[in-house]
Amino acid sequence: MEDKSLDINLNSIVKSVSIPDVSIIEFAINLIIALFLAYIIKIFYENYAKSLSNRKIFSNLLIYIALTTTVIITIVKSSLALSLGLVGALSIVRFRTAIKDPEELSYLFISIAIGLGLGANQRLVTTLGVILILIVVYFLRVKDNKIKTGSLFLILSTENDKEKLEISKIINILDKFSEFIEVKKIEQTSNRQELSFNIIIKDAKDIDKITKELNNYHKDLEINIIDSYSIFN
Repeated sequence: MEDKSLDINLNSIVKSVSIPDVSIIEFAINLIIALFLAYIIKIFYENYAKSLSNRKIFSNLLIYIALTTTVIITIVKSSLALSLGLVGALSIVRFRTAIKDPEELSYLFISIAIGLGLGANQRLVTTLGVILILIVVYFLRVKDNKIKTGSLFLILSTENDKEKLEISKIINILDKFSEFIEVKKIEQTSNRQELSFNIIIKDAKDIDKITKELNNYHKDLEINIIDSYSIFN
């Protein structure tokens, strides 16, 4: 009985060590899908990323990583010995260049996810997952661009002692052209009054209308408008 159990254990070990057969056709299909998805990721990174580095150079790495990960996972997915060898190899090979931008790291993970999914022959799940991620990236970028173009930091000041600024009236003027109004600062001295607002305007063309109505409300009003996106980001 002991010999039979020993033979069974040896056979299971041999099966786990043996390299599995890989279908060349399925492997080629997975590589083509990986190339297609990684190329879409490359385009999204070049057009929607905020990284200050050379995006075209880095975006090419996304394709290399996706294809390489697909090859590796295809080879080691059914072999315990090769999986352990992969762990040992990765402990030796390391990135010598630090990834400082979290956005770059997120795109790297997407490329690795493509390779992992297609290497495991999960084409439908991988494709749907990547498409969903790209849709989220697109809408977040559109929203971010809208905030970027419409978010302003408005500073109103006057040194007229006789005519004081009324916050309620100013808010009523800004409310006509703004989607969001936030009072950031109120400063008042014996000879000077200053108010600061963070606003998101509905249309960039409304800036002239805002300044015109504010000047009609207070003739001695000094108006400063700054892009608040560049300040708080």
